Amino acid sequence: MPKRHWRREEIEILCNEYPSTPTALLADLLGKSQMSINAKATFLGLKKTPALISQIRHHATDSRRRAR
Repeated sequence: MPKRHWRREEIEILCNEYPSTPTALLADLLGKSQMSINAKATFLGLKKTPALISQIRHHATDSRRRAR
């Protein structure tokens, strides 16, 4: 993906959606890498909601169990 600056509208979407939206989905929506999404969110002090973190952990645990 080529580098480009963040537009105001993209930052607004990130601020509104980052806490409760999976990073991969935001990356697709905004046309940016997951690394770029996480870096900008960290710079802005954004955090995922505890509910989303729990959902992600639960999904990862289930995936590992199925792989066995």
